[in-house]
Amino acid sequence: AVTVNKTSTPAGPVAVGDTITYTLTTVVSNSQTTGVTTLTDTLGTGLTFGAVTNAGIYTCSSSGANNVTCTLPANTAPGSYAVSYTATVNASATGSVGNTVVPTGPDNPGCGTCTTNTPV
Repeated sequence: AVTVNKTSTPAGPVAVGDTITYTLTTVVSNSQTTGVTTLTDTLGTGLTFGAVTNAGIYTCSSSGANNVTCTLPANTAPGSYAVSYTATVNASATGSVGNTVVPTGPDNPGCGTCTTNTPV
């Protein structure tokens, strides 16, 4: 079983120019992964991708200002694996800012928490 959880710091409220750190934690249970697990994280309106601050064993890339993709290698042993990145609240932010991670891969990863929303 592969499960992904997402957290954000601070919990809010935030203002334009503030930086939010997002952490994606993948828990591999029972046995090693059979293939690559891909985490595609799409930042919502009002957020601009900053940088990956701790990739751990993941390989990450970003496309444009609103997508971060990280891959956990095949044959990853049971355990907990985290990757963190930052985003800046931009002038388009109103009400709250949020984003959603979608895990995919041959081990059918699921989410404990896939979405975060931070009040502005």
